[in-house]
Amino acid sequence: MLYHVTLSLTPEEIHQAGLREMERIHDEMREIGRRSFGTEDVPTLLRTVRADPGYSFETPEEIVEFAQAAVDRAREAMPDWFGFVPEAEVALKPYPDFMRRTGGGFYSAGAPDGSTPGTYEFGTYDPRDLNRGGGFEATTFHETYPGHHMQVYVALEGSGVHPVLKYFFTSGLGEGWALYSERLADEAGLYTADVDRLGMLSNEAFRAARLVVDPGMHALGWTRQEAVDYMLANTAASKAGVESEISRYIAVPGQATSYLTGSLVIQRLRQQAESALGDQFDLRQFHDRVIEDGTVTLSMLEAKIGAWIDAELQGQATAGR
Repeated sequence: MLYHVTLSLTPEEIHQAGLREMERIHDEMREIGRRSFGTEDVPTLLRTVRADPGYSFETPEEIVEFAQAAVDRAREAMPDWFGFVPEAEVALKPYPDFMRRTGGGFYSAGAPDGSTPGTYEFGTYDPRDLNRGGGFEATTFHETYPGHHMQVYVALEGSGVHPVLKYFFTSGLGEGWALYSERLADEAGLYTADVDRLGMLSNEAFRAARLVVDPGMHALGWTRQEAVDYMLANTAASKAGVESEISRYIAVPGQATSYLTGSLVIQRLRQQAESALGDQFDLRQFHDRVIEDGTVTLSMLEAKIGAWIDAELQGQATAGR
């Protein structure tokens, strides 16, 4: 846990956090269900959205256009949420033929000087099987703006970053930031519709389930089948997808818990800064502080934000004399 999460948390603490977060996420799903889909029952809501062909795509080209529109909207919005926005471009690419049946998406950085762009690659093999309620738009924000592409190039283009930290990656802040970015995209009004916001929550529910089942299997006596059953009952993922994920968690203990744990730490630090600084809190500065040093450990981030808050308070006190 410590290697990936970069915080000293017990398996029990992580497990209980997952249970709490799952209930919170389901409450938000119920609100969307009431507002837009005529049901408050989460399983019914997810089944209804998955079964509606109107929430899927018709062609690979439509998937690419949808993703590009999301990236363009997000890139345009970044100056409202960050003081420093890197210049490096991000290119969108469907998976090559040898990966054409692969789902999901991933990000790869380009040249440090921006001469070649970062790339967001994603699946387009079966458009009608790609349902927007499954989180495709949220994943696009996760991998590009304000997620991994933004995060990587703030460190690569920023001044004063230690050379090692330009290339150093830890999951706690690295994946925690990208998941936080899915929420930030919602705060910025970037999602196309409620079905895409439901997809964001579906993504988050998947990350909450990881907090439950990973320590459940490795420390709390859960069987593989208990972990499979929990994820099937609480997420929109298929049985095959869940079984593949469970194999991943068995093979790499702790890594999958870093996403939501890191996001929750960032959210907590933001609330701490807002409470301490009041009207003087600057969200753009906060975001800059979080990612300007690369993916440091979460304990280092906590110390950094604490020091930043203290410096801001001291500045306020000096200005008030």
